[in-house]
Amino acid sequence: MVKKQINDYLTEVREIFNHEDKKFPDRFKSYFYLKANLRTKYKLVYGIMMAELNEQSIQGERDLTEYLLKGEEQLMKLVFFAYFNDSLNAPKDDARCFL
Repeated sequence: MVKKQINDYLTEVREIFNHEDKKFPDRFKSYFYLKANLRTKYKLVYGIMMAELNEQSIQGERDLTEYLLKGEEQLMKLVFFAYFNDSLNAPKDDARCFL
């Protein structure tokens, strides 16, 4: 069940950054809003993150936390690479917000 929530969360992050109708800063606002509401929207994910931060997690929870963090890291690498690579080639109106 936790792994399903992690996958749902990662899918939502992917969808946020693939929403090309929004400017990049607005996508980041949506991403941070999702992060801020992790506790209510993805309770199990929040629970394993808090257990890890409080050093009360068991090995299975640590494995899931690692899976989550690696998945999110890969997504964010793609986001930053695509955005900044594209900005260097053809700057966008919102590029000045990040450069």
